[in-house]
Amino acid sequence: MTALITLAQAQTWTGDTNAADAPFITAMIGAASAMVVDFLGYDPSLQTVTELTSGTQTPRLFMKLRAISAVTSITINQALTTGRAPFGEVWAQGSPSVVDLTQIAWDNNEIYYSNGAVFPRGNRNVTVAYTAGYAISAMPSQIQQATMLTVKALQTAQPADPNASSENFSGVLSRQFWDGGPGSLPPAAQSILNPLRNVFRMP
Repeated sequence: MTALITLAQAQTWTGDTNAADAPFITAMIGAASAMVVDFLGYDPSLQTVTELTSGTQTPRLFMKLRAISAVTSITINQALTTGRAPFGEVWAQGSPSVVDLTQIAWDNNEIYYSNGAVFPRGNRNVTVAYTAGYAISAMPSQIQQATMLTVKALQTAQPADPNASSENFSGVLSRQFWDGGPGSLPPAAQSILNPLRNVFRMP
């Protein structure tokens, strides 16, 4: 998994520009990026992947990753297919069918036939190779902001017991932590990321 923010961004956000602390901040960036990816339900970093999904007898496939920028290949496994072939295509029983990409378009995390054909119903019967995500220089500001908030939370949580839900030093300090405890994904980051989450996706 690629870091979602740069060291320079984290140093500016935390106010720690000490070169000796750079390895520690880099480690926090990695931990914070992993928390954000886990909460989103997908890795927003630029990457090329091969994903196995299921056709639903509709023109559309909903992929796990967002910001699709290229589709390299789509193959339909006839042996796992229960629906009919797309319009204009003939399948030999048991033979994989390679989809004509000139009939394919995409938008965000959705791949679809532009000619009204359908991806036949089946159980994990469609294999898609595609490129999606963002280079770190083009990462959406919401994701970067949430990552920096999480880095800051990790930094300030260092003196705290990670298992604590609250702290009380009589006459000195009393505070409560959010669900998950100190050093977890802070509520402000969760609020920023909520609109971008993959809470539900087509199989």
